[in-house]
Amino acid sequence: RGAAGTDSEVPADVWRDVPARALASTAGKTQLRSSSVTLQGLDPYTVYRFRVVSHNPGGASAPSEPSAQILTSMHEGAAIEAAPKVLATSSSSYVVTWNSQERCRPLMRWEVGMVRHSAPDTRVVLSTTVEGGSFNVVATRCPKGCAFSVSPVAESLVGFSANALPPLSTPVPTPPLPAVGSAVVRLELKFAVDFGDKDLLLVQQQLLEALANAVGAPTERVVVVQMYAA
Repeated sequence: RGAAGTDSEVPADVWRDVPARALASTAGKTQLRSSSVTLQGLDPYTVYRFRVVSHNPGGASAPSEPSAQILTSMHEGAAIEAAPKVLATSSSSYVVTWNSQERCRPLMRWEVGMVRHSAPDTRVVLSTTVEGGSFNVVATRCPKGCAFSVSPVAESLVGFSANALPPLSTPVPTPPLPAVGSAVVRLELKFAVDFGDKDLLLVQQQLLEALANAVGAPTERVVVVQMYAA
């Protein structure tokens, strides 16, 4: 029955009737007896919301609740704002992914946010310049779990209205480091250099040898547990 205005002349919070050109499947009729309709000729890479009104001899009902924001050119009419998938890849890193196969993704910029289990009312914005459908979160320990959100940057998408808080993923904890024995010392090092295209396995071996030499221990007594980019 209606869609949120997304043309430059129509504010995003103004509702309008679906234009007849979009109703080719119903010969332009806007009042239907079926429970579904195919809309055609909408603007590409543009956000729409929809609502319906029922009619009977007594008149018209109030409009339904609006649908989720839908972006044309997305497969299967997926909602734009949906909780991402999250995988903890180490004791201090995650990979966050969301609908990475959608054709529209390279045309948009995304904001990635994080909420710690220990501070559920505090959302930290990790980046507002993500392109594509994945983001690596590093140097972040969440033993009790962290939840993540993704949302388009409003300026990069026609007609999009950002919610106060996008849907969050299920909190995912980072796995703990192995327990340290009584005769073991754990060191955490942060390097101020970029290893570039170097083979990280070779870097790890060189690091192991340097640490063993520094503490005067045989290399078989030194173990590199984790390495990640910061």
